[in-house]
Parts: sequence; structure tokens; C-alpha cells
Amino acid sequence: MAAPSPAPAAAMSGSRWTRFWNGCNRISAFIVFVWESALWLSAFIMLPLLIVGFIALLIAALFFWSPSWYYSVSARSEAVSLSLPAERETSWRIEGAIVCSTEPLPALAPAEGDDVPCGSRRWLAYRLPAGEEQVLVLGGASAPGSVIEVGFETRSERGLMVSIRGGGDDAGIGMLRLIDQGSDLPVRGQINLVWPDAVGSRNLVFPFIADRVRVGRDVTWSDSSLLREGRMEIFTASDESLSKRTRIEETELLPGDQIRLERYEGETPLQPKGFLRLDRAHAGEAPGTLTAVVFGRAERVKIERFGDSGYDFRPPWWAGISQNLWLVALSTLIAGLLGLLGGYAAIRDIHARSPNKAWAAFRRPCTDTDARASRRGRR
Repeated sequence: MAAPSPAPAAAMSGSRWTRFWNGCNRISAFIVFVWESALWLSAFIMLPLLIVGFIALLIAALFFWSPSWYYSVSARSEAVSLSLPAERETSWRIEGAIVCSTEPLPALAPAEGDDVPCGSRRWLAYRLPAGEEQVLVLGGASAPGSVIEVGFETRSERGLMVSIRGGGDDAGIGMLRLIDQGSDLPVRGQINLVWPDAVGSRNLVFPFIADRVRVGRDVTWSDSSLLREGRMEIFTASDESLSKRTRIEETELLPGDQIRLERYEGETPLQPKGFLRLDRAHAGEAPGTLTAVVFGRAERVKIERFGDSGYDFRPPWWAGISQNLWLVALSTLIAGLLGLLGGYAAIRDIHARSPNKAWAAFRRPCTDTDARASRRGRR
């Protein structure tokens, strides 16, 4: 009796492998179809749309959208002037100052002696009570639109003089609060606050929110107060950093420079704000300077410099583009798609030119040459 033939088992095995490979071929063909379709859509639909969107956003960023530019000034200066809005209250502690006023202040003791620094007789000099807390409150009772002009200037003997001028209305420029006595003293007309020296235990700090700020002063032969040194920086709002802002550019300020920051009149008006600080000096030290820190928003800031017309400190035109998140995202997508399509085209070309085909192409000229030589020999 003959042994059973293995042909049926082999046939079943072959059909199983055939079905497997046929399935693999269908899956691989579907994957290739999806991949080729995605590349076609990216090359002929998505990429043109992204380029059109990028051009539209670029035009809007250059001509219609104005980014938010914020300026910060940090300087050491001997002269600073402020224009304070009269409708806003500004409070400063003024212990140790001599008050020079054009109007009588009966609640204060007159200051007498040759060392009174008020100057001419039109000024009435008063001393603040020693060892008590006094707060000068400027504004808060005037009509909107009026300003209070305040000038700060350091003195050669390590002191400070602050001149305060109102808008001329009858409401006055503010009040002097004698905290320990529990009384408020209205202040009218013009006053000067003079600290004959800065020797003491407490530093002087003057925070403010102003309509205009000027740090420094024009260099003239009759006045020696000027800006000593400083730095100005440009920032823009950013969600990429923890501080929510990104520094764009900075510049160093030279002695004698003058910086002006004004109220930003835009959709959301913003006033310059900051503080001034006079450190108490020790006996024998050089005259002190005011440390001015100011923040503001503007399209540009003019730096006035002695000897030339100054220059506008403003962000470069490309700074707004580089900080636009939509433009950065679109440019990244366009570059990625171009890189993907270019890389895929290069890989397909390399794959089409396989090493076997390249070797055959290399051998073909040699084979053709040998064949022609053999034919010539037979002839």
C-alpha cells in the first residue's frame, strides 16, 4: 500500500502564505496610498494656503498691527521732573524737610536763621515737627486735565530740593497730613521741599504715576545738574517667558542725556510710572544722586544728547514680526512642509537609483565598448 502524498498539506501551506502576502500587499498598498495622498494634499493645497496666510499676516503686521512696546529706564540723575495728573492722589513721606511756601501754613513752626534755604523773602519757611510722620498728598481734588509740575534736583551738600507747582486753580495742590497729630493742612500756591543734607536714618522714596517724565537735563554753562549714567530697554509682551515679557533691545545712556516718557494715547492709555530714590549719604561722601526707575509704553522714545539732535530709540521693523506668534508658527509649518517634501523627493530619487542600477549603469559603457571592440576584431 502506497504512502499518502504530502501534496495536499503543501498546497494548504502555500495557499496560507499566499493569502498572508496578498493581505500584506493590500495593507502596504493602502499605506502607500494614504501617504501619497497626504503628500499631494500638503504640496498642492496646504502649502499654498499657508503661504497665502503667511503673506497676509506679514502685511498686517507691517502696516496694520502695532505691537505693544514697553520702555524701562534705570538711571542715576541729579535732575528729574514729573507732570502729575491733578485728579490722582500721589502720596510721599517728607520727614526732615523744610517747607518753603508762598502761602501761610499756620499749623507749622516758622524756620528762622541764616541757614534757611528758601531764598527770597516771598517764600515763607517752615520746619516740620521732628520725630513725627508727615505725608504730602498731591492732587485728588482738582478737575481732570490739570497737572502738577514737580521738579527734583540734588544739592551739592548731599541734599535734595523738590519744587511743586500747581495748575493755578483755587483747589490747591494737595494737603499735608500730620499723622501723629491727626490733622490735615491744605497746601495752596507754590511750595518747595528742601532737605539741606541727606544724612539720616531713612532713605527718601517718591513713587509716582505721571503724564510726563523727564530724566536728566539739558547741559548748559549755568547749571551743573545732569544725568550721570543709566540704561534704557525695550520690552514686548510675550507668553513664552515666565516674566510675560521679552527684551528686544537696550542702549546705554551717557552723561548729559535727557529722556522723556509721555502718556501713551492708544486704545488703552497708559501713563509712565516708577519711583525716585535718594539714598541717605554718610558724612564725607560725595554728593548723592537720584536713582530713577521708570516704566512706560510708547512707539518710540527720543534721547536728547548734547552736541547733536539726539536720536529716536525705537524697536527695529523686524522685531514685531519675530515676536508675532502666528507668523512664527506659520513660518515653522511652511519650513517643515518644504523640508518634508524635499526630503521625500530626494529619498525617492535615491531609492530609484539603487546600487544595482547604479552599478549596471556604470558597467554598461564598459560592456558596450568591449562589444564594439570584439565586432571590429571579427571583421
